[in-house]
Amino acid sequence: MLEALRHFPAYVRSRFPPQVYGVALVMAYAGCVSVFSAAAGRQPKIATSVCSLLGFILIFLLIRLSDDIADVESDTRSGAILEANAQAYRLMLGRIYPVVAIMIAGIGLLVGALPYSLVIVGLIVIQPAVRSAIGTPSGALSSGSAVTDSLYGLQHEGTYFACCFYIYVTWRASSDADVGLWLAFSATALVWALLLIWKYSRAISRPGWEPYNLSWPRIRSALVALIILVVLSQLSISHYLRLASIYALAASLIGAASIAMLFSTTPQERQPRRNFGIIFALANLLCLISALSVSSPI
Repeated sequence: MLEALRHFPAYVRSRFPPQVYGVALVMAYAGCVSVFSAAAGRQPKIATSVCSLLGFILIFLLIRLSDDIADVESDTRSGAILEANAQAYRLMLGRIYPVVAIMIAGIGLLVGALPYSLVIVGLIVIQPAVRSAIGTPSGALSSGSAVTDSLYGLQHEGTYFACCFYIYVTWRASSDADVGLWLAFSATALVWALLLIWKYSRAISRPGWEPYNLSWPRIRSALVALIILVVLSQLSISHYLRLASIYALAASLIGAASIAMLFSTTPQERQPRRNFGIIFALANLLCLISALSVSSPI
């Protein structure tokens, strides 16, 4: 275990860089908590907010660990991991994995959301088994069947939605307040859609990368649908909290410009735009946080 912990910081810097994942997750958490607190007129306790934020980050770290453990074999075949190091790498991840899962459960216990935290951990843990059950090889992007790909997509992307909904569950538990489910789902849908846009926008700079066996035109259509969901979620939040109209306008303009960019990008321009997803996500989260900081609900 000590050996695993010694190598773990290098793994995090390489596979879960705090300057990217950490900043994005902190902004997503801060944006959602600010929305809920503005609607309820109550702020959660600082200590529990910090614990919940840590739990939120650890959830996505657990997803990263789960994916990397499942992909060790395929990464070894592709040369991404040296065969001589594969066993030690798998052992290191396998020892850290249960520690992170237990920490998530412990934080859930502290903030009063243990059952939901256990559900989240369970959904993440069973994903490799689900992939195997539907016949998707390790490291593959598709099982080759539209039906099984659809079923796996519902479970996989649904798990991400449940992870994003964790923010609302822990906020409600720690603040002893509540907001309408419409606002809770609007904020969660916003973060979830931004996450998927960030995740699947890698297809822009990686021709031939086809998750669920979707060609680039279909992935682009899915990204457009997610961008529309981002805009609608922000319009819903803006209407509910009566935020400054400039916020709704800015969100709409960012969305429209992004859709135009997706349809105007030529194959030669796709590689330079590999950071589209993270830039889009951070721009929208910054827009939301800025609007909440200068506006107050009536």
